Amino acid sequence: MFCKSLETIDITNVVKIKSRAFYGCEKLKNIWPQVQGEDYAFAFCSSLVDCNVQIHAGIGLLMNCTSLESVTLHGVQYIPDKMFFGCSKLKTVVWPDILKGIGNYAFYGTSLEVPFLDLSDTVEIGNFSFKGTKIEKIKFGSDYVYYRKECSKTYYSVCPGVSVTNEIPFIGVSTIKEITLGINVTEFKAINFQDSYDINIKLDEGSGFQIVDGMLMKDNEILYYIPGQSTRKTITITGPSSKKTLSSSITKIHPYAFTTSKLEEVVINSYIEIMEKAFYGCKSLKSITFNFNQPQKSLDASIFENCISLTTVNLCPSFKELGESSFRGCTSLETITIPEGTERIGSYCFAECSKLKNINFPSNHLYVGDYCFSNCQSLTNLDLINNLEFGSFVFNSSSLISVKINASNIYKGMFNMCDKLQKVDILGDEGDNYIGSYFFNSTSISEIYLPSSIKSIDDFSFAFTKIKFFFIPKTLTSIHPQAFYGIEDIELELDCDHPKFILGAHELIDKNTNTLLMTYGKLLSTYIVPSRVRHIAVNAINSYPKYNETSRKVIDFGVTTLVIRTKVELSENFGYRPENFVPHNNFPIYNAPYLHNLCYGGTVRSTGIYNVPRVFVSDNYARSIWNQVPRIIAIKDECDSSVPFENYAKYDYTYPKNPKYIQLPEQILPQEAKKCALIDDPYEIPKVEPEISPEENSQDQTVSQSSSQSGNSASSETNNSAQVTELINIDEIKPSQTKNTMLTYILLAVAAAEVLMVAGLIAFLIHKNREDSSEESFVEMSEHVITNLSTEITFTNPLFSMNTTIEDDPFASDFEEHANNDEGYFDNCLCDDE
Repeated sequence: MFCKSLETIDITNVVKIKSRAFYGCEKLKNIWPQVQGEDYAFAFCSSLVDCNVQIHAGIGLLMNCTSLESVTLHGVQYIPDKMFFGCSKLKTVVWPDILKGIGNYAFYGTSLEVPFLDLSDTVEIGNFSFKGTKIEKIKFGSDYVYYRKECSKTYYSVCPGVSVTNEIPFIGVSTIKEITLGINVTEFKAINFQDSYDINIKLDEGSGFQIVDGMLMKDNEILYYIPGQSTRKTITITGPSSKKTLSSSITKIHPYAFTTSKLEEVVINSYIEIMEKAFYGCKSLKSITFNFNQPQKSLDASIFENCISLTTVNLCPSFKELGESSFRGCTSLETITIPEGTERIGSYCFAECSKLKNINFPSNHLYVGDYCFSNCQSLTNLDLINNLEFGSFVFNSSSLISVKINASNIYKGMFNMCDKLQKVDILGDEGDNYIGSYFFNSTSISEIYLPSSIKSIDDFSFAFTKIKFFFIPKTLTSIHPQAFYGIEDIELELDCDHPKFILGAHELIDKNTNTLLMTYGKLLSTYIVPSRVRHIAVNAINSYPKYNETSRKVIDFGVTTLVIRTKVELSENFGYRPENFVPHNNFPIYNAPYLHNLCYGGTVRSTGIYNVPRVFVSDNYARSIWNQVPRIIAIKDECDSSVPFENYAKYDYTYPKNPKYIQLPEQILPQEAKKCALIDDPYEIPKVEPEISPEENSQDQTVSQSSSQSGNSASSETNNSAQVTELINIDEIKPSQTKNTMLTYILLAVAAAEVLMVAGLIAFLIHKNREDSSEESFVEMSEHVITNLSTEITFTNPLFSMNTTIEDDPFASDFEEHANNDEGYFDNCLCDDE
């Protein structure tokens, strides 16, 4: 194997040559007296020019012998798989007297020229055996089958029961001029010869086939239009006598029968039961007319697929269904009229009809199948308010500009990737409807009005659109977390008395459960969960990393640091239809491959947040580790949002020797003028404190408030990281307004009371103020007041090491862990590992 200098070898006395014995002997030129061997024994012998092969040959015996020009086969009854695969100069083969089988890809990639290929004894021909070769004449003596991998028999032993196949051994052979069919041939597969346009067919005496008007027929079935024996341009089945007419007794037209014909017009006046792919790829066909009255009939699948010259289609009312891909790829078709009475159009029926401009739908109820009009690049305007029902992705990637549609007819992906779509009128205020998944994904719509019947919005419904403003009416009560994914500058607004939702600067929150349902718009690389949140829905936080389309280099890492200031629970189905919701993962952040830091202020770990490289916790966190598998140490220190971003771009997840960090991008805030005040720090709305477990509450009251800091500037290649320290407490931003208001009402109520009672009340208020200021944990931070401070760190600090262990943690000695305990707590209690 890989003998670099061997040029000549004599194997006269050699009984057996094992697999790959002389594989890659690139200078080997002479093999005496003949070539034999097991699989790939002489493969890649690139200097071998000619040889004799006798008796036994294994798979790929001479594969990729790129200088091989001629071969003589002696006693080889079966040519195995890939025997001459890639022998690009091979032109001449001396065939054996009896050839029973030819394997898969046997002559694929050769320059084989065969004036006459005698396959009289051949019963097996493999997949793509002769692809791209030059064969002029072929004789078949009997039917042949294809090699099946699941069959235990090899070589010319035919697999029992295998008689039908979809493979094509002669695909790409365009030089065939003549085919002779012996008396034992009972079937003819036109698909095998769809690249040869001048074939003539000869029949041995006693053959079961007939040639009628230039067509190969058998038992009232059309098997093949013989292109070399007919010059007709039109064909009519049971038509007027002025045209060539076929008998009405025709029961079947075989697949690909007319693929190589020169027909331009076809008229069918009698229904034929089976015509699947009958005219597939007929390049000359321009007009097709159906004219019969048999009711409840169907047009076969792919019957006119890829008829690139077809311009006129006349369908009769007898068709109740148009089959899948019936007119797919008919790139010259401009107008189609679906006849009255048609009830169903199959999937991909008119897909990729690039010139299709007009579609006339019937007045009756019609179901339009999946991808039916996908990639129709000339469709611009459609009125879809008729009695229509749609499958998924019906107009996917079409060129629609404006559409009218009923709210009850909105289905998954209907206008997905229609990048020119700008205007959609959704009509109908009755019933309970929803916007399906991917409905407007990657379109150009910039505004949308939803009628009151729309109750729900599914995933990616408006993703990557140009919508800048979206109003949430009271009737809309279910929104998927990824409904507006990829829109960086979108604003949401809702009625102040919306029954379910309240808004934050970037948050949609369930007002009744304090559940973060989703984030919208561009988030900072360090995202701080609002203080009122006590539940986070699965995939609620939307990270949006970006990559250069050419280099695939990361230009925006999305969310890299997540700050959760108190214990929260992961809620699987809050805010979205539970019966239909299938989360992308069991994690609060969607698409955050570069999430590197978690800063957490609770006393026990929240569910659903496990595999984060670094976890910073407060002193009141009850354990020394965050997770057992993978093992993550809880770092009790200030929150650090730095990341090794350069190495992330190279998919290298280790720290560099000289780490560099970048500052946070500028926060994108909503407009100041809002219909309703937003929640949290900058807005005057009372903060609702959800219930806190006794364990967490007791811990939080013993920990003094810490502060954090963060940088806030942009970078052209990266958007991430700065050390977060010293952030201002939310409750300290505007304390005077609330206190003065409360004090005014108190003074009015007790104006006539004694001085001693007034003094007691004042003392009570002072005590209450002090108590409130100490309840927040060390990471009680404001989302909108982040100061720009230094981001320098020391690489030698073990807190920044990816290899931090429990021994490196100065706080770890206070907490002894059991090796097999990976939790240490339950949802509503803190449990001692001991």
